[in-house]
Amino acid sequence: MYKLPVVLQPEIVSECWTFYKMVVIQTHPRIEEWFASKRLDVFLSENGVHSCFGENGEMYPLSYFGDILQISEVQEPKPGDILDRIEREIDEGRYIIIYLNFTTLLNDTEHEAPYIHEVLIYGYDETKRIFYCANGGKEYEIVYDLLLENYTSVWELFRESPELRYSRRMWYFLVTRISLNIDYRNDNACYDFLRKIEREWKVGTVIKNGYSKQGERGDPIVYHCGIYTLLALRDKLIQMATLSPEAEEHHTYSLILLKFCEHRSILLRSMAWFLHHTGFLNAEETAVPMRTCYAQYEECVSQMKKIHSLSLKYSQTGDTAIYLRIIDYLQAQYALEYEALEAFHKKAIEFYH
Repeated sequence: MYKLPVVLQPEIVSECWTFYKMVVIQTHPRIEEWFASKRLDVFLSENGVHSCFGENGEMYPLSYFGDILQISEVQEPKPGDILDRIEREIDEGRYIIIYLNFTTLLNDTEHEAPYIHEVLIYGYDETKRIFYCANGGKEYEIVYDLLLENYTSVWELFRESPELRYSRRMWYFLVTRISLNIDYRNDNACYDFLRKIEREWKVGTVIKNGYSKQGERGDPIVYHCGIYTLLALRDKLIQMATLSPEAEEHHTYSLILLKFCEHRSILLRSMAWFLHHTGFLNAEETAVPMRTCYAQYEECVSQMKKIHSLSLKYSQTGDTAIYLRIIDYLQAQYALEYEALEAFHKKAIEFYH
């Protein structure tokens, strides 16, 4: 049996494609430096239904993680070679992310068949003939023969419909291998972090304009980011208040709020790293005001988690009073975060040179 290191419950679990990367990235010795310097923004579309970790209305591509991960395509291993190839890649310290058919693998009936989805493999037991995979914050096993049968069907599907390759590249290759870039470092991480904090409360809306062949401007596409997503989501919930949202919409907005929680938890984690890395906690003249600013944002994160919990409760009960409380809390959360982020940034740049 051999397993590569993983963090099965990383900071981001709301997006499967990001979750798989984080399972690996969070084993890196310089993970705090990376978290501090990467934006890892969450955007929200104008209609309030599309939200991802990304920027300018687009999810982060594979290349966004190329500073801390080495990512490459396994050149279409034929089904007869796939089992040995996975074992060999893991032996050499590389994780495998492979597309499988969840319709048959997990008896998925919620999505249109065939439901092609990625799986992260980080270990194997040759004696038991099983692979170890990560999904939903837990480890699970796939038997060799089942993986071979399932992968064969996906491999054949991609050969019959090569156009699928392009659309799936948004997430991964048919078979992707990833490993840590141990040489990663960013000596400018503190400055990057302060810019990220500033951007969080100063940048609110991004407008993208498309143009016709004749140069005529089309309807603008609007995306919200930073803490303004709180107000944008509030406005969407107010709009929906009279429409009796479906259960699927409840799930969508709870998931968006979960992304908001994850984003803020990473920011708080990076604040702690910044204070430790700069030595601000070692001197009273900096420790007292910076601890106060940290505690202020810590309360913001706690409140955001409460809002998410309320959304889950509303999904179960349909209680209108809870729905209206969420709307009110989002408004209050915006003001709370604006003040906390501005205060932290102001004090940090006052002391940081």
